[in-house]
Amino acid sequence: ALPDIVFNYLGDFGGGEEDGGDGLFAFGSAYQGREIARELKRDYILEITGIVAEGQMRLSIHYSTAQYHSATIEGLLSSYRRNLETLINRLATEEKTHLSPVDLTYKGLSVEQLQKINKLLC
Repeated sequence: ALPDIVFNYLGDFGGGEEDGGDGLFAFGSAYQGREIARELKRDYILEITGIVAEGQMRLSIHYSTAQYHSATIEGLLSSYRRNLETLINRLATEEKTHLSPVDLTYKGLSVEQLQKINKLLC
């Protein structure tokens, strides 16, 4: 069975002072129109894409209007932002390292094993 919801993080595209930001390319904020035709069947009822560009995280959300009201999606975004800001504020005050599965090249670790490694680092 395929999932109904997909999250795709595209990564950090830089563009700031820290990577030499030569200004050759910049992300535009102008509306470009629809990416797909309205008549095209969606693969997912909720599609979230994240990217970090010019030091800011940007999210785009595409969703089925047959499944969700715009107020529901606005609430989701508001909750996501609130929780992300809480996490950033909490982690910004900590000095210890927290590994996540993407920090490691060995993908066969369980969550429990990763938690044990994190405890050893503290």
